[in-house]
Amino acid sequence: MSEAQDKMNQAILARVAGNERFPVAWVIRLGKDEVQFARVIKGGIDEDYAPVKRSTANVYASAILNGLEPPRCLYPCDKPFD
Repeated sequence: MSEAQDKMNQAILARVAGNERFPVAWVIRLGKDEVQFARVIKGGIDEDYAPVKRSTANVYASAILNGLEPPRCLYPCDKPFD
């Protein structure tokens, strides 16, 4: 991880602190073409996910809001829809 990335992570973590009501926080970084998710537990990044396209980020956000982890990979449908 670069020094700039580490400084940005520390600044974000200083603002995102868990508590009893909300023990897990998610940080969403929006880029021009990509989105990156990070799960924060007890004031530290527990898991940092690879950047994904915005269309995939929609699926990730939906999974998170439903109490699930983002899927490891998404495959295109193998059968065409009518």
